[in-house]
Amino acid sequence: MSRTLLILTEFALLIALGWYCIRVESSDVEADLAHRSTAVLGYSGLETVTPLADGQTIILRGRVASPEQKQRAIDSVASLWGVTEVRDEMVVAPEAARGDAAAGAASDTAAESAPATADSALAQQCRRDLQAVTEHAKPRFELGSDTLTSDSAALLRQIGVVLRRCPGLTLKITGHTDSIGNAEDNLHLSEARARRVAEALHEMGIERTRLRAEGAGETRPIADNASPAGREANRRIEFEFVPATEGENDHHA
Repeated sequence: MSRTLLILTEFALLIALGWYCIRVESSDVEADLAHRSTAVLGYSGLETVTPLADGQTIILRGRVASPEQKQRAIDSVASLWGVTEVRDEMVVAPEAARGDAAAGAASDTAAESAPATADSALAQQCRRDLQAVTEHAKPRFELGSDTLTSDSAALLRQIGVVLRRCPGLTLKITGHTDSIGNAEDNLHLSEARARRVAEALHEMGIERTRLRAEGAGETRPIADNASPAGREANRRIEFEFVPATEGENDHHA
């Protein structure tokens, strides 16, 4: 085999390998976006809408009861991290959707009458839903401040929807910082940011007694503070559902 042919063969193999890796990554992204789109549509009471992922485009199909519901579905999915386009293929069918809406209302009523306990099936689903909403997004703040940026609002609305569908569980909100600066100042900043998130959720109608805020400062890093990317990862808010009796010494919002 000539040297030229060998180089061409290796080049073709590299192209094939690159294409394969891109397809695998694309498939993972599509599965994640479809999962999170399904979750947020469920939170919004739009179970009759089915999301299909095509790359980072979400195609919405199914029936809705009104143009307002159609727009709500589009807005809910468009607010998700990673979605670049929402394509509307929904049909407005008031009579067809009426039975589904009644079933959804009955489901919500059942959830309210049977609050989630720590190990119930509902609690486990609530934790999965919370993870789906927060896994690839986080509240963001102005530099060195506890002031939330405007692009955090969509995420907090989604968390609020999960909370309303999960009665009986308390949301523990923990603030974390990087290691830049004074450790005591970082602790105070992490506490202030956690309380600000809790306050924002309360302003959306979540009871203060269901929100517990605490700060860990720089003590629980998840990445190396030596790099900018590591520090960015460490500046975060963590959310965890806990039983209502846990964390009695933590700060309420």
